[in-house]
Amino acid sequence: MGVAGGGVVVNVANIGVLNLAGAGSMGTGRSGAQVTFGAQRMSNTFSLGASVSLAGANFRDVAAANGDPVARRQVSASVGLSLGRFGSIGVVFAAIDRGSIPAPIPVYAPPGTFYAQDAHNVQAAGGIYYLQPAQHSHIASASYSVQVGELAIYATSFHDFAGAHGTGMVVGVTIPLGSRCSATASAGSSSGQRYGQVQSMQSASDIGDWGYQAYGTDGSGTHAFGELSYKSPWGQVSAGADRLNRQTTMRGEAQGAFAFADGSLFASNTINDSFAVVDTNGVGNVRVTRENRPMGNTDSAGKLLVPGLTAFDVNRIAIDPADVPMDASVPYVTRTVRPQDKAGVVVSFPVHTSHGALLHLVDQSGKPLPVGTVVTQQEPGAAAVPVGFGGEAYVEDLAPNNRLAVELPTGQRCTVVFDYHAKSGDIPTIGPLACEEKSP
Repeated sequence: MGVAGGGVVVNVANIGVLNLAGAGSMGTGRSGAQVTFGAQRMSNTFSLGASVSLAGANFRDVAAANGDPVARRQVSASVGLSLGRFGSIGVVFAAIDRGSIPAPIPVYAPPGTFYAQDAHNVQAAGGIYYLQPAQHSHIASASYSVQVGELAIYATSFHDFAGAHGTGMVVGVTIPLGSRCSATASAGSSSGQRYGQVQSMQSASDIGDWGYQAYGTDGSGTHAFGELSYKSPWGQVSAGADRLNRQTTMRGEAQGAFAFADGSLFASNTINDSFAVVDTNGVGNVRVTRENRPMGNTDSAGKLLVPGLTAFDVNRIAIDPADVPMDASVPYVTRTVRPQDKAGVVVSFPVHTSHGALLHLVDQSGKPLPVGTVVTQQEPGAAAVPVGFGGEAYVEDLAPNNRLAVELPTGQRCTVVFDYHAKSGDIPTIGPLACEEKSP
């Protein structure tokens, strides 16, 4: 079987858009065609659109080749009107007609074995039953919605001109109860049956959030449902109860994922897209954020898996510098990454122990060295450190025994010798340290 088609879309003087499309199929000795025509106009206050699609009896597409018939006719039309602060109105009509599908193998059965909805479902002469009868649905609906303060009020009614010829309507209101919580109450009728329902829910979107769902309806039958959920760094768990008429069922669920990356095994929430492994070089309990949203804290090995990254787009990941020990330093606290689809990346924040100390430097008479004095460790490639007020200078990468070269603003030089004892999580103050002057 082969199918080919094409179409064109035309902007008509910025008034509206017209579209025309056609397709043809050929296979099993039959050929057919389908044509679609539509027109749309959209504006801030008034919008309308209509579309008609017609298919010949022999037209087939990929779905039809697998048993799902092509709709012989599809019609849709809609009109929308904005009333400003008084709300909006919409009217929609949709119709679809499908042909019946015969069984691939003739099925012969005594009369009354199957129930036929209409005479077209059975070939009376051969007693062959169709697996799927013809379908006809012609539905018109009208809706109205308005915002009154924080309340969203809506009303919808519909009528089916074919099939069951049903008529129904529903009226409801939605009330926000917070940034993650809302409640909805509605009442309606369908095919002569009246019902009412209430629903409230709160989403658990971030790590540490609690969520819930509560639902109840009464009409031809009673149905009540309640569920509580919690989102942890290792997955999301939920438990609930469902009561339908006089039967009650209990349910529990846990969702999460395991990933092996950067030499470690991680348990996390469900990974549906790309992810990152944050590595703080062994420093644990450091808070991590993605797009300013908390993702959790690094573990004892200084790692955390962050799910939910957007593939091929910029993702900003950051750590909280306040969680880095005082005697450690990190060159940057924010990084941007562009991961591939459903792939992981390692985001390194090279936190390292600075082995630093605040030195109080004085001359041989005990006076603080002047501002502008420069201190340099006597090691190849060592960086020069300026001396501030009170003769204080912060020097990193100290060894147990240290020797510093000091150059005063006058050009005079002197040397400071001292011992250093590292204190985990602390920056010691050492001094006063006298500088032995030398001639320039």
